[in-house]
Amino acid sequence: MYTGTYNPAVAGRGKLLPEVLPRGRSGLPRGVVALSQRARAVKAMVEAVAEKGFLAVTVADITSRARISRTTFYEHFRDKEDCFLQAYEEGARLLYRDVLAAAERERGWFRRLQAGVRSYLENLDREPAYAKTFILEVLKVGPAALEKRAEVHARYAELLKASYAELRQELPLAGPLPESLFLSCVAAVNELVLERLRGGPPYRLGELEPEVLHVILSVFGFSAIGGVTLGWLASKGGSVGAGFSEGGWRA
Repeated sequence: MYTGTYNPAVAGRGKLLPEVLPRGRSGLPRGVVALSQRARAVKAMVEAVAEKGFLAVTVADITSRARISRTTFYEHFRDKEDCFLQAYEEGARLLYRDVLAAAERERGWFRRLQAGVRSYLENLDREPAYAKTFILEVLKVGPAALEKRAEVHARYAELLKASYAELRQELPLAGPLPESLFLSCVAAVNELVLERLRGGPPYRLGELEPEVLHVILSVFGFSAIGGVTLGWLASKGGSVGAGFSEGGWRA
């Protein structure tokens, strides 16, 4: 049953767009119907922005796609920007939750990192309209959207910080890193995704996994020059504590 938010991600296969109830009389309570109407508007916003771009989308575009009246739309949102911001916040929260769940199912810092990156990219691949709307088009919405985007980036930076802290427990010679590096790493990963989205569909974002991991590992201090590759880490199950010489670490 629709709960009024996006479907929870289940085992890495959840949807970031909402399920909606069929249009028409359903005999359901008014509150449930209202939630369904809101969900249709949010879904319509995502799809319309992915197709036309945020600046070109009108409230009429949203209401016609959602099959709701303008009155109903304004019962839920102040304007199209408010609709976008609410959709962005909910979708980002559940994408983050899915990434976190994927990471927590693994053991070892590298496998957790890899699982989180894979979940992030695969979720975006499964929902291309979401990816384009909330990663590319968010840049055109305005200051409020950029502020929410910064909050999301900070959340992922904290995940990277926690991953690096776990690595340091295993490899004490890895020194502390400036806080700003984790946020810079998130920005670099975001730019990789942005460039792929700008190239047009099919996006095949999952193909970026090796590049994303290389960016993160470079920030962590690993270097292919020092003999550290993704295959090397995977072969050790993400463990670098045994047999890893100081010469192979570039901090």
